[in-house]
Amino acid sequence: VPQSAFASLALGLRASRGEIRSMAARAIGEIGSGHEVPRAIVEALVEALSDRYGGTRAAAGVAIGQIGRRQAIPQGAVFALAWALADTRGRFCNPFARALGRVVGSNELPPAAVGALMDALMDTSGGTRAVAAAAIGDVGERQDLPPMAMDM
Repeated sequence: VPQSAFASLALGLRASRGEIRSMAARAIGEIGSGHEVPRAIVEALVEALSDRYGGTRAAAGVAIGQIGRRQAIPQGAVFALAWALADTRGRFCNPFARALGRVVGSNELPPAAVGALMDALMDTSGGTRAVAAAAIGDVGERQDLPPMAMDM
């Protein structure tokens, strides 16, 4: 993938319209599921996790999860996903929980991220609880979980 493609998509993450920022994040995730993504682009996605438009935040979370299945992502990105999950409730936190479960393949999740997933198990949305449970299962297959997670 040419670096110019990533540069163009990074510009899309800074567009004035939320829909364009969201489409840019989705495109980065699609490319990242099969190709190495430059660290600067992953960091731009981390910034997008705090976007004012919910669609962009969700698309950035999904993209980080897609990239994290293939390559290690910066620890800051893992913490940002955990923060986004803890700061969001209902079906809107599903992308963040799912992404945390996916990135564990190439990253060790810190206790704060596991804690955010554990908290999501208590969400009022059944879909969120299911996604969080699946993500915890993914984590548990690849790393030791704290005793509190094993007792649930």
